[in-house]
Amino acid sequence: MSTSSSSYKVAVLERQVASINVTAVANPASVVYSWYSGKVLDKFVASGPLLTLENVTRHQAGSFICVASNSEGSTTLPVILDVQCMNAFRFTVLLVIQNLWRLKLKFKSERI
Repeated sequence: MSTSSSSYKVAVLERQVASINVTAVANPASVVYSWYSGKVLDKFVASGPLLTLENVTRHQAGSFICVASNSEGSTTLPVILDVQCMNAFRFTVLLVIQNLWRLKLKFKSERI
């Protein structure tokens, strides 16, 4: 089994869908895919080239490994899932909108 020297990072907002699609180029071309969570293949998650996690939570963030296998051997691809907090994102946007609104009110009051 060979392992990719680099890992890929996928960022997704909390409560959204995380979809990770991989394609192995192999000879023979018949490839079986298995997804595991953790760094040591400790928990089987899914089979197939597409890993889909719906309604993602921060507790699902971390390492995932895709194992691609055929009759000649297998290889792994590590993926880091970064689940970003939805509440912090909404708070930041709300804060920006409030600051713009205050600036507009201040500008209007100075012109009157």
